[in-house]
Amino acid sequence: MSNFFAKFITFFSIFTKNTVKSKKNKINKNELLEIGKYLFFEYFEEYKEFIDDYDKDARQFVLKNKIILSKYDNLNLEKLSFIELIYIFGNSKNKLLVTDWRGEENEYEIENFLEEQLEREIEWKQANEVRAKIKQDKQKEGEFATSLLKAIDKDLETQNKKLLFIELYSDSFVYTVIDHNSHQALTNKFPTHFHGSERLKF
Repeated sequence: MSNFFAKFITFFSIFTKNTVKSKKNKINKNELLEIGKYLFFEYFEEYKEFIDDYDKDARQFVLKNKIILSKYDNLNLEKLSFIELIYIFGNSKNKLLVTDWRGEENEYEIENFLEEQLEREIEWKQANEVRAKIKQDKQKEGEFATSLLKAIDKDLETQNKKLLFIELYSDSFVYTVIDHNSHQALTNKFPTHFHGSERLKF
């Protein structure tokens, strides 16, 4: 399967399985901006403009951001949910990673992404133990990715960081890394939309 096709399947899976649930758990605009302060503090002004533009005129928003939105042509871009806006913006800034439930597309891509985000090398003791214990092709469906992400989260404790997962009701894990206080604030106030590795299941 080509990388392009694999990515298309991932995006399609993410956004076609959350329609009903997202209607029941809406985030208002003020909450959306609050979330942005935690997730995209270094890009907050740009994020705020992104959200304001969509809120004012979705059609003009689509025209203005046609390059960013070009990969999401399977969506009704003028009727995006707020959680989808968070995902699209975060993905455009390489602040989020998507891992298929079956495992990584490229070995060590998760650790590489996290070290890039934190701008430091990390000793991946727990993660390396998972990789050494059972090879990915011998894992039960979903078990490798889940076990690896839980182990990586333990390794991040040494950095006072945690994995934060965005709930898009898909077969993929969508996540980033943030500090403990931000993690607690988001998961406590928006538990439907954000959670930690403890909620991951095989």
